[in-house]
Amino acid sequence: MEGIRWDDDKIGESVHSSRVLENAESVEDIEDDVVMDERDSDEELPLEELAEAEPEMEEGREPTSIDRDPLVVKGIKWTIVDNLVDIRYIPKQRAHILWNRTQQLDSESNRREVDYFLWSFPDKAVAEILECTTNSMLKSKPSSIPVSRGELFKLLGFLLALTRTHSKRRDLFSVSDGLFPAPKFGDRFGIHQHRVDELLQHISFGKVVDGDPAHGILCFIDHFNKCREDSYFPSWSICVDESMSAWRGKDGNFCSDGMPHVTKIARKPKGVGAELKDAADSETNIIIRLELQEGAERMAAKKFTDICQSKGTAQTLRLTEPWHHSGRTVNGDSAFASVQTAVELKRHGMFFKGMVKTAHSGFPKTYLDTVEYPERGDWITLAATVQGHCIFATGWGDMARKNLVHTDGVSGEGTPHGKRRWRECDDALGTEVVIRYTTQPKVVEDYFDCAKVIDIANHMRQGGLALEQAWKTQKWEHRLFSTLLGMIETDAYCAWRHFHPDGANDEHADFTEELAQQLLTNTIDNVGTETRRSVSLENTILDVHADETLAHDIVLLTEHPKYARNKKTATGLAKRPYLDAMYAGIWLRCTARHVQCVYHTTPGKW
Repeated sequence: MEGIRWDDDKIGESVHSSRVLENAESVEDIEDDVVMDERDSDEELPLEELAEAEPEMEEGREPTSIDRDPLVVKGIKWTIVDNLVDIRYIPKQRAHILWNRTQQLDSESNRREVDYFLWSFPDKAVAEILECTTNSMLKSKPSSIPVSRGELFKLLGFLLALTRTHSKRRDLFSVSDGLFPAPKFGDRFGIHQHRVDELLQHISFGKVVDGDPAHGILCFIDHFNKCREDSYFPSWSICVDESMSAWRGKDGNFCSDGMPHVTKIARKPKGVGAELKDAADSETNIIIRLELQEGAERMAAKKFTDICQSKGTAQTLRLTEPWHHSGRTVNGDSAFASVQTAVELKRHGMFFKGMVKTAHSGFPKTYLDTVEYPERGDWITLAATVQGHCIFATGWGDMARKNLVHTDGVSGEGTPHGKRRWRECDDALGTEVVIRYTTQPKVVEDYFDCAKVIDIANHMRQGGLALEQAWKTQKWEHRLFSTLLGMIETDAYCAWRHFHPDGANDEHADFTEELAQQLLTNTIDNVGTETRRSVSLENTILDVHADETLAHDIVLLTEHPKYARNKKTATGLAKRPYLDAMYAGIWLRCTARHVQCVYHTTPGKW
């Protein structure tokens, strides 16, 4: 085959020929040759300037074969190559978890499901959730009890438990016996129905700043991204794709309390709601970065949009920013794939593989769509130098043609692709399964192995866990948080299955049940499984030891002037008045019949 050479009058670039790829003894030989070609070449124009600089055909002149050359696209000449070796210069890293000092254990087998969940949940977001939720409750009801850290994780365990039952939320607190006894969550786990309803009504994730209703959710996503960046080391391959948080409630375009930006994608199973662009580790299926899609003006003001005219390219750079110049490979579908994406990622020290469909500027799509393949499963690989970087294009002649742009990979034959088909038996009484195999190049095999991981994670979250269906809500913030919580739980399961010695064969449902029980029985507040206890107060006066300091005098509640005054009216009886008092360092909530130990240091109000 003739060497790959450029027309110096048009571009002034040259790349190594296929003989260099065949005779190279190591990756360094290929890299040195590419560097020398780049050093000898002139500075190349961007894709848009190349299109403008391409000479126009004179009027009245018949088009020549050069004018109709399908391998010249916007001034970029593509040349066929036979043998392509993997030009990665960085070894393929393996993924691992970066446990902090408080999470260190002697053996990985000693970790429980809750340990992986606490690793997956952004710890820096907990304090903000507690503060905002408590403020919301106190604003609505000044006498509300502040929420604690342990109580928050019990609430999350309750939400995960909802996904494992077909009962309604209030049925979990029933105390009736029978053929199917009720779970009795209040007695078993110390969190009662009225408290759960109060927390679910007021749970908040951040303060509203400058009139931005999505500020709280955006802060939680920032904490999520920072948590993954600090506590997880991804493998050599990263996948970028999108996820949906289904929402058919109020739209922010028509009402003030609706979801700020609703995306509608017809091809999605649940294509109406909030769209999230995400990056995941191709080895473990763990989501490592998220970006909430907002309006056009907000997205245009984000990072990398000033240097990239393609929105997909800018999003790819943002999703992979913490791992720039790490030599990892990014795999993306047609929403991200383009020649510009491959060039920009190579400029930022990363490789790329992606399926090209509509963003084909500078890509030989016409040639790859019209070239004749001798047999089904054949392929062809082209090469070009764009802005000093070697870019490859591979076309695969499957039943539906598939075109890839990539900067690494091997064009040799990979494992045949098997497709399951059904055909009628000879006796026409049934069908039988037939596996039909199609040859494919190694680069296509690697791409499809890595590009499916976010779809798998979405299926586990939406089809398996289905927290969005279990938690019924009319608030878009809660629906979006249920999606994020589902991602966190799914990440914890993927980490458990991949890193725990005994977790490889565990089912997702079994993991969720065990995790929910561990969260509901957590001892984070050093209280145990019971956070409340009650004693009879009718005609009883509490004993006060001499060494105990009281904030208020303890008297019979029935003799208190406020109770006597409210008892005279029907309204007062309906409200069941109560008083708060400090006894032995514990704030007590006193009613006419009981005194409850709530274990909080924040004082109540008379």
